[in-house]
Amino acid sequence: MSYDVAIKDLRDSAKAARSAATQIGKVSPGDALTGAKAAIPGASSVSALQRVSSGWTTELADWARAAKAYGENLDTNATQYELDDAAAREAFAPAGKKNG
Repeated sequence: MSYDVAIKDLRDSAKAARSAATQIGKVSPGDALTGAKAAIPGASSVSALQRVSSGWTTELADWARAAKAYGENLDTNATQYELDDAAAREAFAPAGKKNG
């Protein structure tokens, strides 16, 4: 049994995860909801909209942190695969071709 790791694909995925985290980190979906207080003063739904706004803000911030961490983990794994591959090449190189 064997497997191959496409290190470039890991790096591309890491970059995509970090990009998504950055984009989501800029989104403030709750702004439209918290503005409801001025738009419909006295409405009983205003407090519910404020809770939804707060919840969305928290969820998106948590997701952005998790996506950033995921990207960092993918980069760390790609680096480790590169180091392991280099060590294996060195260990299994013909005696006259070793770098050491």
